[in-house]
Amino acid sequence: MAVRYNRPVATLTTICSLIALIGSAGGSILGIGMILNTILGIDPIVAIVVTAAITIAYTTFGGLMGVALTDWVQTIIMLIGLILVILFGFKAMDPTSSLFAASLNGGELLHNVLGSQFMNTTETVTFMLVIGWVITFMPLNTVSQTQIQRVYSAKSVKSIQRISLLIALFMGVSMAFGLTLIGGIGKSLLPNLANPETVLPVLSMEIINPWVGMVIVTGILGACMSTIDSNLLGASIHVTRDLYEHRLKSKGLPVDDKRTITLARWTLVIIGAISTVAAILTPSIMGLLLFTLKIFSGATFVPIMLGLFWPKANSYGAITGIIGGGLTTILCNIMQTNIDPVILGLLVSLVGTVLFSILFKEDGDKGQQFVFKTVTKKDYGIFVEA
Repeated sequence: MAVRYNRPVATLTTICSLIALIGSAGGSILGIGMILNTILGIDPIVAIVVTAAITIAYTTFGGLMGVALTDWVQTIIMLIGLILVILFGFKAMDPTSSLFAASLNGGELLHNVLGSQFMNTTETVTFMLVIGWVITFMPLNTVSQTQIQRVYSAKSVKSIQRISLLIALFMGVSMAFGLTLIGGIGKSLLPNLANPETVLPVLSMEIINPWVGMVIVTGILGACMSTIDSNLLGASIHVTRDLYEHRLKSKGLPVDDKRTITLARWTLVIIGAISTVAAILTPSIMGLLLFTLKIFSGATFVPIMLGLFWPKANSYGAITGIIGGGLTTILCNIMQTNIDPVILGLLVSLVGTVLFSILFKEDGDKGQQFVFKTVTKKDYGIFVEA
């Protein structure tokens, strides 16, 4: 954003991104607290504080490599856990059938228990609802700090392309579809569950061997921790690289790498503490997650994308779009408007960015900084190789 527009635009983007990262980390900390409270009966606040302390510690000293290694192990455990919970869940719904037969008839079992209305994938879905969710999570998976830092840490362009495809398949097929199935199974087997957000760990402990269930729960906890560590690391990079180092460079002062690392670690601890407080004060995981992500999306997504694909976009428009989109999203969320706040925020951001870019001209050729060609036919082989 600094290269495409200017430093004030980059700073505003950093602030909005920090809000999203803190909220996302806080939501995952709260999730772990709920799991430990449900499974082990630990006081939620104690569970939240202990979880935060452990995650902050290993992220602080392990850095990006520590995050990458733990994420890799946790993802494997989580994927195996999803498959086992689905298989044993269908078996629990039809105890007289074999595991294989129950799995094959899973759709029919859910239909018989929950009814056709629940099983109808479009029953309560509206166009605006779909757009709202897509818009909320698209920036998280495209232009967020947690995604960009992974790209920069890759060994080669080819590895980035291959892993991006694998992630899309994993998230789209395994995670999204699998978690939806588990939600239906949980509604069938545990209709009176006090906290529906704990359905996966509860099912893991009740329908599978307790020892296997504990391993799966560990994977679930690990998945939450992987979200926390990535967001904390991204937030600390914002402060050190985007704010602190830029301030030194603008004054012509040298950057001390050792001091920067120390600052990053302390920043990570402080931001982790803020996320922990947010987790304690917020009753809902999704409430905290969605509110902060929508602010980030409503404020920054349009200026970022127009900066990439519209050469006429300038800093006057970007600043207007970020401030207007962010404030609109916050106000609409507080007012609980019928239309999703992030949609209204994006509309205001789009109008502001385009209008002010046209009305106020800017000298220079920054609009040409990101002129590039998209994927061509010769690149399609990458997907086949992956």
